[in-house]
Amino acid sequence: IHENLNKSLAVIDIDSLKIVNDIGGHEAGDNLLLNFAKLLEQDSQDLVVASRIGGDEFAIIYNLSVTESERRLQTIIQETEKLRVPDVALSISASIGLTKLVVKDDPIVALSRADTACYDIKNAGGGGVGIAKTTQPVLARGKWQTDYKRIRSIEAVISDGGFVLYGQPIVAIQNGQALHNRTELLLRLQEDDKITLPGEFLPLAERYRLGVKIDLWVINQVHHLITSGKLTLKNLNINLGMHSLNNVEIYRAVEKLMNDVGEEWSICFELTEHTLVNNFVNVKAFTHMAQHLGAKFAIDDFGDGYASYGMISNFPVDYIKIDGNLVTKISQEPSKKAIVSSIQAIASSMKVHTIAEHVPDETTLALLSEIGVHYAQSFYTGRPMPLD
Repeated sequence: IHENLNKSLAVIDIDSLKIVNDIGGHEAGDNLLLNFAKLLEQDSQDLVVASRIGGDEFAIIYNLSVTESERRLQTIIQETEKLRVPDVALSISASIGLTKLVVKDDPIVALSRADTACYDIKNAGGGGVGIAKTTQPVLARGKWQTDYKRIRSIEAVISDGGFVLYGQPIVAIQNGQALHNRTELLLRLQEDDKITLPGEFLPLAERYRLGVKIDLWVINQVHHLITSGKLTLKNLNINLGMHSLNNVEIYRAVEKLMNDVGEEWSICFELTEHTLVNNFVNVKAFTHMAQHLGAKFAIDDFGDGYASYGMISNFPVDYIKIDGNLVTKISQEPSKKAIVSSIQAIASSMKVHTIAEHVPDETTLALLSEIGVHYAQSFYTGRPMPLD
């Protein structure tokens, strides 16, 4: 690295390894890892080093420019998609982050650059190469070490059950309609006497692939609270992250929840608009399974710039949650009111209920009711409270 040579560093994540392990067992996963390693071995020209750096991650260094390395890596992606695992009917893909190695590069910083680019590709659905600029902000060594410790503590909280569920009311605002108030379940992290909000730990947890484990904890906890008689709220909304939608354990947990709670409970899973756009195939498969069992679905943060009305019309949604950035200014900005009105019109034509987020005051609440929005959810209409 310290010589002024044309070198590139890539971090490769096998997107489907966790699912292969879940379906076929660790022997199937080991078989996939071995075959992928053989792929790298076959492509050894200009390869300086290749190493497995994590459960599903490899790092490689090429004696090539970023442009030349990207062409080589696109070939690896194509060959990866041809891999097959016995008794596991699943398409295999890889997400890759690539960066140029510069003179006197700190190895941790360089690896973090490539890993960040890899995560961005994986977060967008996987199966591609992302190129990180050498000027791209990355975690400094001290910050990386701090985050590593934080991730270890979050893993301990998952194992020890140190999360706490809160509920925030979703309040019906249309008189004369048979609408039932709902409750969105919100996660808090409890360490000693301190309660930590999700914005302080969830992004980091997602960054290091812990989101699925957290979602699984929530689903299992809801199942426990309902079946033990400790939770009497009947209409519940549960958030799911994008990577949970192709996870076998999540599928099994959802199936068990829906089969065991009975028809008197209305369970709605919330997916963000970003998830719908970037993981549409898995979203469709998951919703088909869960709706067959009686679950409902909501698109969260709708209107923040990702999805089109056409995409929503092709998705079997029960609720649209209108993004709070639109809602908060509808009494001052005619354009925001027009957008909310158009979302409401589309939802009504689809017989879908709407929920306005971040309603700030009575004036906005009255205006939303006039537009025809069905529900409101905000600190103004009801603050999150512990379920117990």
